Amino acid sequence: MLSAAQKGDKALLEAVKALSYYHPEMAEAIVAEASTIAQGAGMAATVTPAAAAQASAIGSSGMYLSMGGAAILAGAGGALLIAAIDSSSDQIPPPTSSGDPDFVIDVEYAASGGLLPINAHTAYDRSTGGNVITAVLDTGIMPLHPEFHGRIAPNSFDFFAGSGPTAVDLDGHGTHAAGIIAANRDGIGMHGVAYNSLILPLRVFEDGSDNPPNSRLADAVDYAVTTGNAKIINNSWGSDGVFIDDPGLTSQADFNIAFGPLSTSLQNAINIHDAAIVFAAGNESNPEVNALGGMPVLFPALQDNWLVVVAVDGGGTIAGFSNHCGIAQDFCLAAPGVAITSTLPYDLATEDRLVDGQGAMSGTSMAAPHVAGALALLLDEFLGLSVQDAVDILLTTADQSFTGYDADIHGQGMLDLDQAFTGIGISSIPLGFSVSGAGMDSGASLLNTSSVFSNSLTVALQNARLITLDDYNRAFTKSMSGFLAGGHDRFDSRRAFWRFNRSAPQFYNFGTGTVFGFQRIAHGEPGFEESDIRNFHLTTGSGGTHLSAYANAPIRMQFGSAASNKIAAGDIVIDNALGSSYLGLFSDEDNVGFSVRTALAGGKFSVGSVYGRLDTSPLDEDHGKNAVGALAEYDREISAKWRSRLHGGMMLERDSLFGTGGTGAFATGDSSTVFAGLGFDYNIAPSFRLSADYQFGLSSLQTGGASLINGFDNISSDSFSAALIWDKPPFGRDGVFGIALSQPLRVTGGTAEITLPVARDADGNILQDTQHIGLAPSGREINLQSWYNTPLGSFRDSGRDFGELKIGGALRHEPGHIKDASPEALGMFRFSSRF
Repeated sequence: MLSAAQKGDKALLEAVKALSYYHPEMAEAIVAEASTIAQGAGMAATVTPAAAAQASAIGSSGMYLSMGGAAILAGAGGALLIAAIDSSSDQIPPPTSSGDPDFVIDVEYAASGGLLPINAHTAYDRSTGGNVITAVLDTGIMPLHPEFHGRIAPNSFDFFAGSGPTAVDLDGHGTHAAGIIAANRDGIGMHGVAYNSLILPLRVFEDGSDNPPNSRLADAVDYAVTTGNAKIINNSWGSDGVFIDDPGLTSQADFNIAFGPLSTSLQNAINIHDAAIVFAAGNESNPEVNALGGMPVLFPALQDNWLVVVAVDGGGTIAGFSNHCGIAQDFCLAAPGVAITSTLPYDLATEDRLVDGQGAMSGTSMAAPHVAGALALLLDEFLGLSVQDAVDILLTTADQSFTGYDADIHGQGMLDLDQAFTGIGISSIPLGFSVSGAGMDSGASLLNTSSVFSNSLTVALQNARLITLDDYNRAFTKSMSGFLAGGHDRFDSRRAFWRFNRSAPQFYNFGTGTVFGFQRIAHGEPGFEESDIRNFHLTTGSGGTHLSAYANAPIRMQFGSAASNKIAAGDIVIDNALGSSYLGLFSDEDNVGFSVRTALAGGKFSVGSVYGRLDTSPLDEDHGKNAVGALAEYDREISAKWRSRLHGGMMLERDSLFGTGGTGAFATGDSSTVFAGLGFDYNIAPSFRLSADYQFGLSSLQTGGASLINGFDNISSDSFSAALIWDKPPFGRDGVFGIALSQPLRVTGGTAEITLPVARDADGNILQDTQHIGLAPSGREINLQSWYNTPLGSFRDSGRDFGELKIGGALRHEPGHIKDASPEALGMFRFSSRF
């Protein structure tokens, strides 16, 4: 809201309004923050007791009121902001339209016969027309018809009688056309395309056979866009018998002569008042539309605001009576116009509404109102959508897939509201404060969290909303859950089995202080399988110093309790429980590293580094981001029973932190982590010891340039482990038995700041909501595991080893650091032998 306040009090009010609508549970906090900002900025903004009382009265209805030049928003629990604005200023509109999310297809919807073919129901959860005004220049309407209760705009006028405000229909044609546009959805009869829009009835015809002078029609057009404030003008009439290809109409001058003031008024309605003009194509079975409907052929500047409509049946077949689109095809649509049921005048006292107050008619006069209603739906839903764009959307999204489609007949195709209310072109997430600013392809935008962060981000954001923009800068509200991945337990028992399936390391001593070692691992289904060499290391040195180089090896096992107790990866079920937790994030299958170990001050000093891919991949499991890590450790024997160790290190990751990262609008930058740890070994008995380690880290994550991720701050993490290890236990004198309790690496604190675009206003401004999210997971994973490894003796005749047996089991509490997650238990065993 601070950025909005910098643009003035009106922008601040827009921000309060939109944020309160989308987050009603935070209404009081939003008001308090806005009031503080307004006071600090010196704005004339207050929250008065009277306003609070009035806003409280409407509670969480989400209504916007205008009182004495002040805009008031009521939302859950109380008054929001009152910003004193000039009484002559435009009232600020609500950020949403008149959608009906509970709409269901029923008999009333199906009754007209024209709504299902244009997929009108697919638009109603977004819009039902709101208060968009459509002028209907026709024979008037029956104003007392129940279908028009609340649907008639002020200032209707009877141009035939020369008086107003009544425009009583004595013919039925105008009542029928108006009902197709906006008849009420009241559970009786039928309903219109935009059943919450408004009709401005202007009676210009006495009946269907009337031929009014052009001056009367011109006056009605002028009145519609001035006094009537209509944005759409429906004309279910035309120049009967005169077509746009008439030899006498070859120029604008010819047209102006033929239609006089009507031509001027139609041009002014578009050029001055930016209205949408909808004309019926005509009912003469002609290959071209009537001259008035085809006017943009001679006046191309009008085309962007103009639609002419031919009539088809429900399957798209052109009606036998309908004119065709012909040379007007670029701005021509097809819409239902055969046997369309709509409202008719009837005697309220003596006649029945369902029997006499509705009936079926056919004609392009019935097709045109379907298109006018569709325009009303679009203009209601999408704030800031221009008439030109609304017209173009209907033309661009028209259905051409039906049998028999022909551009000369059907123009751009059949009106299709399903496609019209679907984003067109590239869906982008706006990053700035304007629709004209930068944006990122929503299809390439993803925020993926690793198990170190667990579900902290996904829980906080799964119910959040943000908008995307299409090529027309229309805002479509999306759930943030569609842009989130991960946030769940990523432990892979299959991969754990593969690791458990490692053979014991094999070593070849070259006799010069150089040792080459490798491990094999079966890479497919469990069973009798050939195994491959999956990692190797080369160690060389003399005296107390040794240098080792690794490829695809678990370098984490070269430090901490794993190293001091000579526990190899593959000895235990959850093998990252011991050793370095931070280096444990590196994949065992794609890394290179080195370590140096030397004697120092009565102890041993080790330093190592690794470069490779992380297991907790931010985008996919096989192509994780690369990282580099380094660690130094000093361990020393304090007494015959005690040995202690200290270590410290750093990890640098590309475009992620602990494998959590994003792309597109949620792009993250590089991260750095410094960590330290301490541990000890205590010899309880000569071959029985306790080993424990604790590790702690601090991290920072940079922003990814143009991104909605503002940063991750003050991030702390830790892990711990404690193990009892028994060499050569009584039940297996050549084996090793162990029990370990551990917590995998887990974020313990920090916040993420993420800014979401939540709405756009009519001026193209993007309203944003910045969220601060705690990063500590909801739970804490604790793992208890046990293992036993033993050789199985040797063959008497050859002395060759018979084989090796490994048994392991683990119990995982709150897997993935997810609170109340069901515990998991797994067990594994491996028998290996050479034949």
